[in-house]
Amino acid sequence: MFKTKKKKIKLYLEEKNGDFLPFDELLADYISGQMKERLENMGVKKVDLHVDWHDDIKDSDIMIQGRLNKYYVESEIEPEEFGIGCDPDEPDEYSYHPLESKEQFYSAFEKMLRCAAVN
Repeated sequence: MFKTKKKKIKLYLEEKNGDFLPFDELLADYISGQMKERLENMGVKKVDLHVDWHDDIKDSDIMIQGRLNKYYVESEIEPEEFGIGCDPDEPDEYSYHPLESKEQFYSAFEKMLRCAAVN
């Protein structure tokens, strides 16, 4: 039977029985709509979220794109690390960080946005 990507992610999360790693928590935010809401509350406009979902979770990632004033902001979240970047054209380089917690990701993303807002 054919399952949508969101259904596959929901099933994966249900099977974890709440024993979530930071990446799983971010997936749950993606599924619930909280991720988009949090990013919009930070001031990001035109938020576009995309998940590359594979049977091997280690090959999966969450992609974020949006705008803050004159800047394009992007992030790629993988199970073990995440990269964030902003640029007036398109981010070519990301700063990478180990993914330690869901809140650590949001905090780093918001800090990057504050730097972009100043420039």
